[in-house]
Amino acid sequence: MNLERLPNEEKLSLCRKYYLGGFAFLPFLWLVNVVWFFREAFVKPAYTEQLQIKTCECQSCYSCRRCCLHNSVKHIIRLYKPT
Repeated sequence: MNLERLPNEEKLSLCRKYYLGGFAFLPFLWLVNVVWFFREAFVKPAYTEQLQIKTCECQSCYSCRRCCLHNSVKHIIRLYKPT
């Protein structure tokens, strides 16, 4: 998908959909959201929807890291748990 062709309102809508989709047991969507919208949120010149995209982007990054950390700890505990 080429984000350059989409209007800013649709970019924000898509970013929100991926962020909310991550809560539906699809945390991979948070990672996709971070990768796709990083440039829109932090590199491009400022526009009106950019602050909201930045918010979704930061929350997606935090949620993705938290999910990865939780799963890593869970697997380490299972691996070293005495039986």
